[in-house]
Amino acid sequence: MSSISQIPVRVEQAPTPDDFAVAQSVLHEIYTLLERLLAENEVGAIDLRAKQTLNQASLGLLEKWLATGEVVAVVTSVGRTEVRETAYPGVWWQVSRNEQGDIITESIHVTEVPDIIISQRIDIKLGLKKFSGILSATAKQEFAGQTAE
Repeated sequence: MSSISQIPVRVEQAPTPDDFAVAQSVLHEIYTLLERLLAENEVGAIDLRAKQTLNQASLGLLEKWLATGEVVAVVTSVGRTEVRETAYPGVWWQVSRNEQGDIITESIHVTEVPDIIISQRIDIKLGLKKFSGILSATAKQEFAGQTAE
């Protein structure tokens, strides 16, 4: 049974003019990264945790302004990473948590598809091998079913 102390709590504070300025500066960074993505096919990222002036109020403003788009993906390898497209195509909000649920990284990625979602070639090769196993198993089941009649 879990206790109430294990529920993550986020304290909201009213944004100050400084919070607006900090959040707006991040929006300008995102805009510049989007321009580069379109002009030079250059991807970029902003580590929100590394920005010392970015507090909960300015983060809240960014979340409100960027909103949520059409795609949300959850990756569950080591810990849990949620990647969600914002309301602006090409702009992705990524949050990675450890196994205890603590936020490890929080970043904005400007790219067509975040790298964490793209299957790696080695994983695809392993998947192909695994897939051949299911093909073999289902073929044996089908064959066994036909000969039993």
